[in-house]
Amino acid sequence: MENLFVNIQKYVPRKDRNPKEDFFLEILAFFLDNDKILLSKFVKVCGVNTGRIKKYEIRTQVKYEKYGRPDIEIIINDSVFIIIENKIDSTQRYNQLKDYLKVAQKKKYRHSYVVYLTKYYEDVDEKIRKRINHIYWCDVYKIFKEYKTKNKIIDCLIPQFIGLMEEEGMEPFKKITKGMIEGYKNIDNIQVLFKQIMDEMEKRFEVKRNKKVTDFSWDWKFDLKFKFKNKFNFSINFDGNFSLFMLIKMV
Repeated sequence: MENLFVNIQKYVPRKDRNPKEDFFLEILAFFLDNDKILLSKFVKVCGVNTGRIKKYEIRTQVKYEKYGRPDIEIIINDSVFIIIENKIDSTQRYNQLKDYLKVAQKKKYRHSYVVYLTKYYEDVDEKIRKRINHIYWCDVYKIFKEYKTKNKIIDCLIPQFIGLMEEEGMEPFKKITKGMIEGYKNIDNIQVLFKQIMDEMEKRFEVKRNKKVTDFSWDWKFDLKFKFKNKFNFSINFDGNFSLFMLIKMV
């Protein structure tokens, strides 16, 4: 078992890097590296089907010339290669995900994936969107919140990690309140919630999304458009009034 605290303290703050992201990626990598069941649940949320995990390797911040330094690399059963790029209070640099797709393609594994893990909603370039598995820290939170293990060390540390994620506001929203609507600082979290609602509608009602959120501007106006089973169109216009609460209740 690698020493989590040694891995965390080795990072020197960089001007172009949020040290919080390093802390979180090392903590996450520690848990995944030391609990195979937890790893299995995580990759499933990432949209990766590995089958039974017999062997695996987890590495952090491996440097690739011209392409950068992906946060986490996971190799499973010598056949599946996964890159995890983590963002908390920042966004991807120019062509960052495209570069990591190139890294994944150059690897000689049967299956390669790039997973984008973010705290807030962030749109991905339409040209590569279908090749990027985008998940959120609230998804990771749910994994840890529901997980039970007989490993005493992991069982002791999980509540601490859950508390840290809660401190960073990474837990899922259960409902939208009037105070949240009035507090602009929560707009990024509300974006994530709406993204989850749209994803769930696609799964449950066979909704085909014609258009993603077109505008999450500061004047609180956006438009959601869906198509149900190719039969009729459905759109939601939100301008900051009570209709938002009706939408949440209906879904």
